Amino acid sequence: MTREGGATKSTKCEPTQVRSGGVALATVLPLALAIAPLAVAVWAVARYTVDLPWMDEWELVPLVERSYEGTLSLRDLWMAHNEHRFLFPRLILLALVRLTRWNVYYEVAANVVLACAIAALLVWQARLTARPFARWGASWLVPAVSVLVFSLAQWENWIWGWQVAIWLNVLAVVGGVILLTQERSFGWRLGLAIPCGVVAQYSFANGIGYWIVGLFALAVRPLGSARAKGAAIAVWVVAAAAATGSYLYGYQVPAYQSPVALFLQQPAEFARYILIYLGRPLGAPHAAMMGLLGLLCLGAAGAGVVRLRVLPARELTPYLCLSLYAILSAAITGVGRLGFGALQALTPRYVTIANLLWVSNAALLYFLGAGLLGRRGEGAHPGYRLAAAGSAWLALLIMLLASIQSSAEGLPAMAATSARLAAARAEVRSAKDPELLRVLYPDPDLLRKRIKVLQQLDLSLFRESPSGRGEDAGGPGRGETGRD
Repeated sequence: MTREGGATKSTKCEPTQVRSGGVALATVLPLALAIAPLAVAVWAVARYTVDLPWMDEWELVPLVERSYEGTLSLRDLWMAHNEHRFLFPRLILLALVRLTRWNVYYEVAANVVLACAIAALLVWQARLTARPFARWGASWLVPAVSVLVFSLAQWENWIWGWQVAIWLNVLAVVGGVILLTQERSFGWRLGLAIPCGVVAQYSFANGIGYWIVGLFALAVRPLGSARAKGAAIAVWVVAAAAATGSYLYGYQVPAYQSPVALFLQQPAEFARYILIYLGRPLGAPHAAMMGLLGLLCLGAAGAGVVRLRVLPARELTPYLCLSLYAILSAAITGVGRLGFGALQALTPRYVTIANLLWVSNAALLYFLGAGLLGRRGEGAHPGYRLAAAGSAWLALLIMLLASIQSSAEGLPAMAATSARLAAARAEVRSAKDPELLRVLYPDPDLLRKRIKVLQQLDLSLFRESPSGRGEDAGGPGRGETGRD
């Protein structure tokens, strides 16, 4: 109430003010919820990372030594490690070693940056898909993407610099899929999608599946004419053959790898491996069941989106491609690891790749609910639309709660590993206790030789003092003596 010239005048809150306040809340609250998983991941990385190479990363020492000697060659970068050719991860890691004198914190920071880039691309794709949903948009899908991408269930990939390979692989795949599934300016997008495939394949062996995913994307994509589609597919096949042929040149199957035909001899165990791999992001205890539910959810949500006319079928292509890559990765890994048993698929590092299935499920469930509530499902009765939307969003909520629980279970494993690594790090200078050294690398004798290389180059825990005298010795470091 206000008084003007002795008269009382009633004032009311303008509808536009209410709407603007609601829009601000709908924007700020999802963003705040999305930041929380990232903040937890950054805290965990800072808290539990141990500044020392770990396991496979010690294989980088000979390359580091050659880089300082000036004898590093392309062959050194291209050579196989297990089933992988870590060309691009090696380039990143060697650059960080030289720039930071092997400070592992910079490596895990690179992992966080790559994870943020993956999340940003996924959110960008979701916003493109959500354009028809003027009321809901993609704002409330952003926290769901964040919960999955920044899950601590993949704890190995957060505190192990070597795992930049997996983050880089997934980033290249996500970027390539987005390029291939956009409708405009296809020529230059195809030209960029091919290098994405090279980066994916030369970062992690599963990247070979990217070429199959891309072929699927091109097959279902409208390109105006059969001739244009045929030309695009031909270019893609040639690029895939060149990348894969160079990958396999001189390739030798690791001695420990399962016989290739084993998955044909044990089809049930192979199927179980795939389901465990896919279900691991939502928890280890019932991973196989979660994997099966994830596949069923993908089919049901995708069919619901199309049959209820929430979105055109072509809008599902990016999410089907990402899911297909997760499935192919599970199968490719299973072929090489089935000999270790189906439970090997519970390895936390695979969560980053398998999460692509769950991000796709989250997006489809979200769009299904938003579209039905926005009355885009014109062919359905209003009561049915409401029930279907509620069911979709309930399934999405249950999925996210399971992911959060799985993330919480990853934290103790991260802490325990960090404690073991910290104890082993204290043993590095004396290098006497073989059991502690095995925490860092399975061959203590070879590890001792590589520790001496770090001492000679004043790297890692020896970088704070000259001539490898250790961090406690004081004095100028390598850079200050001019020997770098």
